[in-house]
Amino acid sequence: MNGYDAIPPPSQYPPIVIAGESTIVDKCLGDALACYDMEENKLYLHKDICSTLSLRCKATIVHEATHVLQRANGRSTKTGYCVGDLEKQAYATEDNWLRAKGTSSANLFGYTESAIAPYTTCTFF
Repeated sequence: MNGYDAIPPPSQYPPIVIAGESTIVDKCLGDALACYDMEENKLYLHKDICSTLSLRCKATIVHEATHVLQRANGRSTKTGYCVGDLEKQAYATEDNWLRAKGTSSANLFGYTESAIAPYTTCTFF
């Protein structure tokens, strides 16, 4: 990932919480597999994805860890960044990581450009 000067020390890495559907819906604000809660500095991962440390779970952690790096470098919605731009980078990082492992987000999760477009588009009124 380019443009990230600040990498948090391990003592500041967020804890990972493996959670059920109700917690994920509450913390991740709806239909999601995972999220990074900036206020709590915690990663929430759905237990159906991360009951084991599978490739799907690792890819999800890569995606959410991108948000941790974004925050450490002052990139968040609180500093004027659009959610879509932040998500676009996280999806791209996840897909690049998976391609290095011989697969892709499309193969592993069924993600297509049109499927993730609502999450990676900035809407300004």
